[in-house]
Amino acid sequence: MSEMTDEAEFVMDILKGKGKMTTTQIEEAIKAQGIACRDAASRFLPGLKAQGFIKGEFKNKTWVWWVD
Repeated sequence: MSEMTDEAEFVMDILKGKGKMTTTQIEEAIKAQGIACRDAASRFLPGLKAQGFIKGEFKNKTWVWWVD
């Protein structure tokens, strides 16, 4: 596993606190913290999954993400 960035820790904290979330829900949670996100989460989350930091699956035409 690679070294975790601050951004990765931030996303993981959101998922740990709220459980399974869609990409859109994660983007909204990030924006609620006053952080500009745009569509960066849709590019960032697959990388976290590939590194083993989070889990994800494509379900009902959207990605769902979580932390074990």
